[in-house]
Amino acid sequence: MRLEQATYGASRGGHAMIAASGLHDVTIELTSRLDLPDTSPFGVTWSPYLSGFPLEKHYVVARTMADPHAPRAGMVFSHALIAPIDDMVAYCDLSGIVELLLTEPSSAITLSSIDAEQRNQVPEELDDEQLAVANLLVSSTRKPVVRLGHLGFDRIVCQIWQRLWPMIRRQFAFRLSFGPSDLVEFPTPSLVCSPDNLAMRWSEYPIVRADTGKSCLTPAAAFLVGHEGGETIRQLTQAFEIELKTFGQLALLDKFQGLSRNGEASFAVDVAKLRLVEVLAGGVPREAIGRRDLLIGVVNTLPNASAQQIRALRNLTLTSFVDSEIFWQGVQKWMSRYSFPAEDDEECIELICEAYDVERATQLWRIAITTGLESAKLDVRKGFGAAFWRYVAVAPIERFKQLFEGLTVQPNQEVNLITGTPDSIRCEIADFLLTAASARGLFKLHAVIASLHLSPIAAAQAQLQVEPPSSDVAALRLALSRAEPKEVVSIALSLGDERLISLAAECAAADPLTLYDIDALVATAQDLWVRALELNRQCWRGPKESEAAMSQVLDQMLDGRLTGMRLIVLLSETPLADLRGYKRRAELWRVLTGSTKDRFLASTAEQWLTHIDSEQPAVLEQELQRQILNSPNFTQSLRKLISHSFAKGIQCIAQLSLLDDRAFASLAPVFATNRLAIDEAGALGNLLNTRGWSITADNLAQMALKGRDDLRPTLRECQGLLGFWTRFRLDLGVASSDEKWHELASLCASLYPAGPDEREVWKRAGGDNADLIHHGDGRTRWFDAIYKIRRGYHLRIWHLFAKMKEDFPWNDELRVLSKDAEFKERA
Repeated sequence: MRLEQATYGASRGGHAMIAASGLHDVTIELTSRLDLPDTSPFGVTWSPYLSGFPLEKHYVVARTMADPHAPRAGMVFSHALIAPIDDMVAYCDLSGIVELLLTEPSSAITLSSIDAEQRNQVPEELDDEQLAVANLLVSSTRKPVVRLGHLGFDRIVCQIWQRLWPMIRRQFAFRLSFGPSDLVEFPTPSLVCSPDNLAMRWSEYPIVRADTGKSCLTPAAAFLVGHEGGETIRQLTQAFEIELKTFGQLALLDKFQGLSRNGEASFAVDVAKLRLVEVLAGGVPREAIGRRDLLIGVVNTLPNASAQQIRALRNLTLTSFVDSEIFWQGVQKWMSRYSFPAEDDEECIELICEAYDVERATQLWRIAITTGLESAKLDVRKGFGAAFWRYVAVAPIERFKQLFEGLTVQPNQEVNLITGTPDSIRCEIADFLLTAASARGLFKLHAVIASLHLSPIAAAQAQLQVEPPSSDVAALRLALSRAEPKEVVSIALSLGDERLISLAAECAAADPLTLYDIDALVATAQDLWVRALELNRQCWRGPKESEAAMSQVLDQMLDGRLTGMRLIVLLSETPLADLRGYKRRAELWRVLTGSTKDRFLASTAEQWLTHIDSEQPAVLEQELQRQILNSPNFTQSLRKLISHSFAKGIQCIAQLSLLDDRAFASLAPVFATNRLAIDEAGALGNLLNTRGWSITADNLAQMALKGRDDLRPTLRECQGLLGFWTRFRLDLGVASSDEKWHELASLCASLYPAGPDEREVWKRAGGDNADLIHHGDGRTRWFDAIYKIRRGYHLRIWHLFAKMKEDFPWNDELRVLSKDAEFKERA
């Protein structure tokens, strides 16, 4: 293991680093950590003392001592050894490292890295004092453990370190302390030495005494020091796969062992063990046999648990148990089979309340209870709801009033009362229950009675009068349970209450035709349509003439009379997003934004492409054009259209003003897949010429050169877009003499870039180099030379062609141009 060294001592500014062998960022940070923890009290002896602590990715072991040579009294000298913490926690031989520490102040020593080899030493038997330290580290809940006196502290630390679990070493810290007030660092030291005459400062902390050693060694402490009495703890860590990281875990293992040792087997004991294992395992799930056996044992005793015991499980998490679902299934089954005995009413009410309170119980417990409760409510043989309705049917009115008062029904018990309701109810019972339920806030019970006793609209009005405006729709739904869906919509629009609108939306979601008669211009109806669409997008088809209704809503938006955009957002997700027939469509793209605009554009574009063969010529907005052109269906739709009508295809492209040459070039093969009639070819050429699409024209010219003679009418219409050589090869028009001579000069310059005297071609053709200009680049010289030939210099052009063809026999342009009448040999 590689150790770095650092020394610290007196400086003009106080305590500072003297020298270091490496890790300068770390060693500088240690300056304050290796000074005295506090001012040394008068008359105490403390020097030297050993300290050790983790520091981020390193572990530090240091010796600090009084420095008699310091410029002022009370100053100290420290020598620190620093190692990677991952190496250090695996290093048992702490004494070997301690032996490397200086025993006297020395600022002149040269520091360098040290390679420490671990010695394979057999641990010495711990004496009573060391056993006492181990016992207190494990059993004491308060830290640090205090050892009075600094002499011999090194040996205690080294012996304890040798036996520590590697992960515990990672947080194990020790040093000198003058009292609890100087314990400010993290981690807090687990073990400190303190001068004997400061013992009173530690009155509330565990102090090491030799008589607290072997005589009262706990099983966990015995495990820590390797005594036989710790075997059971070792077995527990293996059976439950506990990764020991803290002394606190060892203390909890002692408690676990105590629960097992008393021999009592009960649901309460097993649950206590579950809680201990959850803490010991730190929430890390493992498939340990001990954990599974314990969990199965608790599940087996669950059916006999009381309501109080089930309530006590509400803060249980069981994240450390892989198969925890079987436990929560057991809790759920217990709740589903619960018979609601009278003696458990109070406990059961609390249990149900907590099952719906996220702050008072864990989610898994609440799910188990609420799920099981749902089953229990459906079982009329076990719920008091069934008994309640029997009393409603047969009890005299005065007797029933007393019974109702005695039941003291709470709002959280209403679910049990609204199942299995009768088909009718006596008037006197209904009148009493409507008043009593309203007074007690039993709004769902009130709603059930109202539905049995009143007309639907009267039941809704009565419910709205007694319920707070902030209530949900559950009770109103019960009040309208006997109304037809269309009647619910009518009542909602009539009364205008938001909760009724929500209920009406549910009815519309189940049957969109219930919206048939709504007026889409009315805000309440729009709100209802929004809520219905949120539940079922098929509600777009609900209103009579839904497309006209959509247009009305869009007009309202464009005119600034629409109160919200939600309806338009939702309709953009339906077939009504196709705006091909909407007259003010162009205005929309300046108003709509984001995904809503995208959906309208996408739907309109796709429908335009779907019906492309029947679309009438019209101006298409740029936004819509972009959507059409970017559609993956554009090419396929265009190909289908052209197969039916070439003229329609040309007409379609003519409407797309944003289509550019490069994009159309990729579409041209679609138009030219089959041989074109003369009128089709002419129409295509006229389109290319009008748009100035030279790339496409050139592509079609290449096809014509390869044999597609049917494309010649196309190219004649747009020949102005083609280059000289293309027109020349296709014989699309008579080129002027000037053009031919100009192209010849350009060809010569490309073949002989240095000029006419390159390869002696001018001289070989019968020319005189004296006739050539010798300034300018090769192209300039060639244009001058060709000009001279054309003006009658004695060199003949056909002689020049002959020599050039000798040099470039495979040049196609040279071959074609030489055959032109302009350059043929003349007498």
